[in-house]
Amino acid sequence: MKKLESPLISIAEKELEALLIRLESQSLQKEDYPILSKLILSFSYFQGRLHEKGVTVLKLRKLLFGNRSERLSSSQESSSKEENVGGSTEGSSLQDQIPHKKKRKGTKVSIEEYPVKKLIPVPHKTHKTGENCPENCGGTLYEYSKPQKILHFFANPIVETNRYELQRLRCNSCSQYYTASAPEELQQTSCSSRWPMEETTSTPSFCYDFTVRSILSLCRYGLGLPMYRMERFQKELGVPLSDSTQWKLCEGLANVVLPVYQELVKESSNATQVFQDDTGNRILKLLQENRQENYQGRKSIFTTGLIFKTQESFWIPLFVTSRKHAGENLKQILKNRSNPEAIQQICDALSSNYVKNTILQYCWSHARRKFFEIREFFEECEFVLKKIQILFDNDKKSKGMKAQERLVYHQKNSSELMDVIHNYCFDLIEEKKAEPNSSLGKACKYFLKHWEHLTTFLRVPGIAIENNLAERTLKIPIRHRRNSLFFKTTMGAFVGDILATIIQCCVMNGCSPYHYLNWIQENYHRVQHRPRSYLPWMMEKAKKEVSKVA
Repeated sequence: MKKLESPLISIAEKELEALLIRLESQSLQKEDYPILSKLILSFSYFQGRLHEKGVTVLKLRKLLFGNRSERLSSSQESSSKEENVGGSTEGSSLQDQIPHKKKRKGTKVSIEEYPVKKLIPVPHKTHKTGENCPENCGGTLYEYSKPQKILHFFANPIVETNRYELQRLRCNSCSQYYTASAPEELQQTSCSSRWPMEETTSTPSFCYDFTVRSILSLCRYGLGLPMYRMERFQKELGVPLSDSTQWKLCEGLANVVLPVYQELVKESSNATQVFQDDTGNRILKLLQENRQENYQGRKSIFTTGLIFKTQESFWIPLFVTSRKHAGENLKQILKNRSNPEAIQQICDALSSNYVKNTILQYCWSHARRKFFEIREFFEECEFVLKKIQILFDNDKKSKGMKAQERLVYHQKNSSELMDVIHNYCFDLIEEKKAEPNSSLGKACKYFLKHWEHLTTFLRVPGIAIENNLAERTLKIPIRHRRNSLFFKTTMGAFVGDILATIIQCCVMNGCSPYHYLNWIQENYHRVQHRPRSYLPWMMEKAKKEVSKVA
């Protein structure tokens, strides 16, 4: 169809009414045909433009209100599974590698799975072991090995206080005071709000248990709760804790775990895989720099999420909030790489993600989204979406396989599928079934332009096909940004990055972040000299060795 250079035509209302009358009476004149031709072409042009506007409005609606799911309808999924011989609906192979239990909705947690703070045995009030049976059956009572269990739930404020009153003696002659020493357990597990930046030899009047730092950091950088909100909550519960004090405690904990964070960065440089993504953020100090007249540098601020998989299959998530893109942050980390093998990099196709000397795999979830967002306006999208669904089903089917076995499986079951998708997108552009500058044309060109890096998984064993892990992990800084809106300084952002990294590293490696942070503080001086021995996945092993010695 010919494209109009100027789709607008000028026609008076009376002329248009006369034309409609002649059209209805089937008495068209010779000069009416060019006008009708222009009207039809104009209608076609504006219909296409409305489709493009519709796509834009749809994206805006999803940005404001979110998208519930990007899954196909049940009928579409079933039709794609019929095409996929040997397909599976099991969970994602990548997510299954992360140690956590995924429970079916509606199921209850077993009473045995809850940690017990205090075990309280309750003896029988009327009967004892060895007594005759009350039923007069001739038997005797013995203690059954499985007692009936009751789990009692109770709640406490986030932070509570105990007051120690140290006895003071005073001489009635020289007025000299003699004060009792603080209990030993208090000295071992408590410190001032400025520790370890300021060491004190005596126990301060306001001392904070290690658990206070841990729980405040988890609330702030794990759950995203603003400090002023926790301050108000604590005040309502009768235990005031100002936001400035909370900041000092979190900053102190960041100094304690800093050697561990630096060791994680060092360990990441030799990882085998990295998943990466960026999200925007705000640092007030940098925003002030942006408003200066003589400032010529980059004005954007990002939080980069880099999730590394080590050779021992441990996970290391790193968060970096600065003006640098994900690719620049990754390049900085890989400068210290001693592993001769290239790292597998899974990301989207943004140029800012590019790093030299890596094995690059572009995310299929991002590529699929190009078609999913416009499926309501272009029916051609359904074919591509169904084929991509088969690809994901094949990937789920290969979960649990070794890297080489998974490669062979994809080469056998997904290679021909990739050719079908490529040829279909190529034909849409080549045969001009899709306007090159339309949303459909752009989606097809995205596939064709990045095809080599979209199909890396057919040539490299063990590489993932999607970057969903990085997107899920970035929800932590996103949650923080939505609740707290911004960091004040780059130092505040760095403290947040350190603690968020440590907390998420514990979660991804099946370790309790609360107990880990307590453990690190208890072994503060050892951590400064041997941080490698105190990485999150080392905690359980170290505790077992200590218990054996004891």
